[in-house]
Amino acid sequence: GDQCPGNSEHGKALRELLERDDKTEATVRQALGTRFDELAKETQLFLMTAEHNYIQNPVELDFSQVVVEFTKAFEVEFRRAMDPYVEILQELAICDTSFKGEISSFSLGQYLGFLRRNVRTLEPEFRKRGLNLPAICREVATVNDQKLAKHTQTTSKAAATGFRTRFLSRPSVFEALFSAT
Repeated sequence: GDQCPGNSEHGKALRELLERDDKTEATVRQALGTRFDELAKETQLFLMTAEHNYIQNPVELDFSQVVVEFTKAFEVEFRRAMDPYVEILQELAICDTSFKGEISSFSLGQYLGFLRRNVRTLEPEFRKRGLNLPAICREVATVNDQKLAKHTQTTSKAAATGFRTRFLSRPSVFEALFSAT
């Protein structure tokens, strides 16, 4: 559908730009190794967009967009990792009156609070599939701590570099979202 970033006019234009600049994809691919190919196409596009903006932005400008693109990449993979648990998560959400709405509409921050609040119930379910719920919560918290970049806060290149390192180093923030088995 046209909702996928790679299918929109902007997404197509960006993909063409990034394909011409094959160093961007090579950098991200090298940083993540074989994990890169396991990521959703949208995630790959967000990561390459973040890297492209990181490299192209003059140091004196705001780097919030870099943080936002990395955050979007994480959110796509986080939601993919939660897919097998949607039924149990939704049942818990219905019973927990402090959380309103469908699981699918939760922000990362809401999801983090929800997972932490229900860790005793959920941890065995996650463990069955080779996932470490406390590690997932740590990575969600790391990414969510940068949420002000989406709003009014400016982000320096130094701050963006630290955030970028969490994504393009090993282990990356994505590792907690993939089964250890």
